[in-house]
Amino acid sequence: MGAQQSCIESPPSPGGTPDYELISNLDAIGSNRTGIPKNDSASSLGTLGTKQVSTATSWTAMRQTSDFKRAVELMMEFPMWLIPARTLLTLEGPLLPHDKMREQGLLTKWREGHPRKVVLISHQWAGRRHPDPKGDQMRVLQGVLKDMAAGNLRVGKDTIAESTGTDVPMPSEEEQLNCLDWDIWYDFFGIPQVDDRGCVTHTPELQAAVDSIPAYCNAADFVIVLAPKICHSDTGDTMNYISWATRGWCRAERTAAALAAEPKPLLVVSGPSRIFSSHSADWMQNWPQDGAFTVEEDRATVQGLTKQLLQLKCDKLLQSGDVNTWRFYQAMMFRVIGSSGNLGSSFEDSDLESTDDSFRLETPRNQDTGRFQATYQFSADKHVQDGLSPLMIACVTGCCQTVRNLLREGADVNFAWEGGIKDAQLCGRHTALSIAAALSTPEIVEELLAAGAKPDISNDKLGNTPLGMAALFGNHAVIPALVEEGHEEVHRGNYLGHAPIVLAVTTQNAQVTDRLLRLKADPNQAGGSGGSVLAISCLHYSNIEHIKLLLQAGADPNLVVRSESMRRVSTRYMDNQLDLLFRKPGEACLGSTGHALLRAGRPIHFAAMFGHVELVELLYKWGAEVTCEAGQCIQPVDLARAQGHQAVVDFLLEAADDACFAV
Repeated sequence: MGAQQSCIESPPSPGGTPDYELISNLDAIGSNRTGIPKNDSASSLGTLGTKQVSTATSWTAMRQTSDFKRAVELMMEFPMWLIPARTLLTLEGPLLPHDKMREQGLLTKWREGHPRKVVLISHQWAGRRHPDPKGDQMRVLQGVLKDMAAGNLRVGKDTIAESTGTDVPMPSEEEQLNCLDWDIWYDFFGIPQVDDRGCVTHTPELQAAVDSIPAYCNAADFVIVLAPKICHSDTGDTMNYISWATRGWCRAERTAAALAAEPKPLLVVSGPSRIFSSHSADWMQNWPQDGAFTVEEDRATVQGLTKQLLQLKCDKLLQSGDVNTWRFYQAMMFRVIGSSGNLGSSFEDSDLESTDDSFRLETPRNQDTGRFQATYQFSADKHVQDGLSPLMIACVTGCCQTVRNLLREGADVNFAWEGGIKDAQLCGRHTALSIAAALSTPEIVEELLAAGAKPDISNDKLGNTPLGMAALFGNHAVIPALVEEGHEEVHRGNYLGHAPIVLAVTTQNAQVTDRLLRLKADPNQAGGSGGSVLAISCLHYSNIEHIKLLLQAGADPNLVVRSESMRRVSTRYMDNQLDLLFRKPGEACLGSTGHALLRAGRPIHFAAMFGHVELVELLYKWGAEVTCEAGQCIQPVDLARAQGHQAVVDFLLEAADDACFAV
């Protein structure tokens, strides 16, 4: 959503009263929960599970309570208005707002048991007064839907999942071919709009629509991030998937999708011929309230929504009996109610003292270790370990004093848990140190190391050590504690051969790369699947600052690296991938093509293939050869031309002419 995505006015209805839809019946909670004001949904939703959790009642008894069995569900206070995909394809010219679309009978209302697939579009507004003044984003969406329906475009994996062999949720082939039968929610015609946000920020209708956003995400079968590269019509700023990820409301929609009751694909449309499924833990690294907002007052609103989403996630886990995952997400709540949700930030005890009466779970500041363990329903027998240990949970909360107390009372600092929290990408063998490296603060990491924590005990499913976890999760603040004390080798690779700096460039946080380079990481480090770290950074392209830092540290823009594992990959495989890219660009998975191209491609090949003209210009400035070849004499300009990136084609041709003239 963009600048005005929450701007609403009272919707037209026969009786002059908004038509409210519920995903489930709030009244079913019980007689002691009746009379809850609708505009207090965030606080009311945050009470039920936590009120019970704060007692010392046994886990089984908690699950047997009648109130718990009727746990609160997401509430849709403002109707979810949808447009059929076939109707969306007919739209031309400037998009019309909600009231005009309804007057023309173009919208349909979501209802319980909706018969068609529902898709929510998350996008960044390209203008201050209109979401898509030139129609650039909508034309891309229309083209993608047409190509998918015709079988000329298919959903692929993101480049990280492709390189690691990770399974990601995505629509089936049949669902993709039937995409024109989808019903689509798009904010501009999904909720009424107003001309001036400032005059309506406290209206009940606005609050109703804002409070319904998590419910919209939960009702959707898929979420599509519409983030092709375009320019903002008013500022001229470049907009793409990277800029989308900085916006607070966009982050809120991503977080809502990640915390939904059922796993759902997050599909990213980054260009006219590219759509891929992303299944990363980025939402845990970039909390919505820490994003950018056009209206600053929205920051507190989004923080409340995020807290609500986490509490609802906890309620669902409580209902299912998944105590281990419930503990994890309940501990994550403190990162939302603290002063900042940024990874690596230091939480003072005062930051953890919630003044919100709706949040009944006692904070670590008020608890001794006995009460802390009772809060999270740990066994009184300290020798019994069930999943994540109390020390691990304390690390997740970020409360250093609780960590100290547990260590002082004999907590096993090297206890290893083998299991998984898939949504959080915590799978494998973990200790308190590896979890703290991923999600906690430097102070807590230092406490664990001082208590004798051993870095070589833990390995996630890819073999990442604590330093690798810190790099993968973008937790730059803990890196000096892990490296400078001699507890980690900065060049050590995981099972795939990826060193921490290779993992770092796949995140949005360039400070991780900066810290590792300062600690003597190799700017020409080879990736386990081939390619230099600079080439891998151009392949993933999560943040151009990674590339700038690597170049400044001495990275060779013309280096080709072939790993031992990639030597076993036949040239025929790479050539086949490139051949598919040129013959049927819509059917080619750019993640697979890029992964294969690591065998012989240079950084500029990846920048050109994905159409990043600013990155091509940067690499050229630092000495990249624009006519270099890979595979069957494939030059960067060939890749750019095959994907329709005309701006890149023009630059490369001009640069090639200049190079010839210079010779």
